[in-house]
Amino acid sequence: MKIKIVLVLALAFALSGCDDNAVQINELPDKIIPTKPCETLYPRIKDLLPEYLHNDSIQSVLFADSVQKNIVLTRDTEVYLSFISGGAMLKNTFGWYSYTSFEVPLNPNNVEWHILFPHASNEILASGDRLQLGDQKFKKGTIIGFFLIADGWQNGAINYDNTTMFSTSSWNVDQRQQHVLFMEKSCGDIVLSFEDVSVTNNGCDHDFNDIIFTVADNNTNLENTSFEQSKMIKL
Repeated sequence: MKIKIVLVLALAFALSGCDDNAVQINELPDKIIPTKPCETLYPRIKDLLPEYLHNDSIQSVLFADSVQKNIVLTRDTEVYLSFISGGAMLKNTFGWYSYTSFEVPLNPNNVEWHILFPHASNEILASGDRLQLGDQKFKKGTIIGFFLIADGWQNGAINYDNTTMFSTSSWNVDQRQQHVLFMEKSCGDIVLSFEDVSVTNNGCDHDFNDIIFTVADNNTNLENTSFEQSKMIKL
């Protein structure tokens, strides 16, 4: 479906029935790092993931079980996420989580949720707006995943009761993949893009381009050298 703040909350807090309105939340993160994406990146992504088409069929290679779906660190590094586009009608909330074992935690209750963008859309963010994940380097071997709370930004607060899509597909309600992760080879960027409606919902358009980011191990637009890429598809 189409259309600045780093707040860290444990999942237990999110599910505790607390009043989010009691927590000061800024719609626009205050630690945004403005950057300029590669000029050909977004047009290329739109060619690879065209609007309103079943891109889970067109780009079926991205949905194979053998393909890397999360970020895996091969050495200690900082990690950054850059907003590219969010044309969805929904006011989606976006964040990340991490774990250090290759054995995937059983469910999202076992990881800490970190909100990056309470309202990730073109209404609020500019293409290239970048945030660092956390405030220090992650350790080698860390696995970093991402989540989207569909229409999570409501009335100045995050609604954690709304459907959440995870890059760890086994945590999704229907255990189906809701995102794609790949390297766009003309620019060399690692692209992370989500479908914000459950793929089993009749209203889903399956184009997987509702909200688009890039993930990097540096803040200088250099080539990524700290991420496992042997199982990452290049398109």
